[in-house]
Amino acid sequence: MGNVNRVVSLFVLLLSLLTSISICENKALSAKVTNSAFINNIVSRFHEGIKLYKKYQEAEKLSIEKASTEDEYWKIRQKTDDYNEKILFLAYFECVKILSEKQKNNKPNKYQKVLIEEFLKILLVFEGSADEEWSRGSGEAYFRNPYLIEYGIRKFSVKKQKMLVERINRSFEYYSDGFEYFAPGEDKKQLESIRKRLEEFTDLIRMKQ
Repeated sequence: MGNVNRVVSLFVLLLSLLTSISICENKALSAKVTNSAFINNIVSRFHEGIKLYKKYQEAEKLSIEKASTEDEYWKIRQKTDDYNEKILFLAYFECVKILSEKQKNNKPNKYQKVLIEEFLKILLVFEGSADEEWSRGSGEAYFRNPYLIEYGIRKFSVKKQKMLVERINRSFEYYSDGFEYFAPGEDKKQLESIRKRLEEFTDLIRMKQ
């Protein structure tokens, strides 16, 4: 009888162990699916934001040429502003957060590889925007993970590399000007180190033909 009880106990223990392993695997799988969906959600919001902004630019041009389109322009502008404030900027700063995470040997993970391209594309599209969010976010991303931003910039044409590096310079200056506010408690020596790195990278890109 004692042997039977021991066998039953061992069986229950083994079953419990297998169940725990299964739960852990399911959680890991769920996390991967959630991460992928989350990344895709950011990308789709970026694409929608770009589409709206281009419509806004077209409407702005038409409103200058034809007074009759002015009402339409204001409608599109309001829609674009609402989308940016309620949806796009939230996605943008989630993207900044992911890009700011340094990886082993400074190699981007698969999610960062997707997002860095979309991140830089949207900076190019919103080049003329006066919204400070673009500068604050991109300045922070460079401060946190300059390797990744430089890696992403190199993927573009020389012309766009130059545009992006100028944009990052302006953004980084904006971020560093408000450093105490944006990054309280951070080491200013690190800020100066990153600034020097950006200067060297900028010189390298500017020399390209």
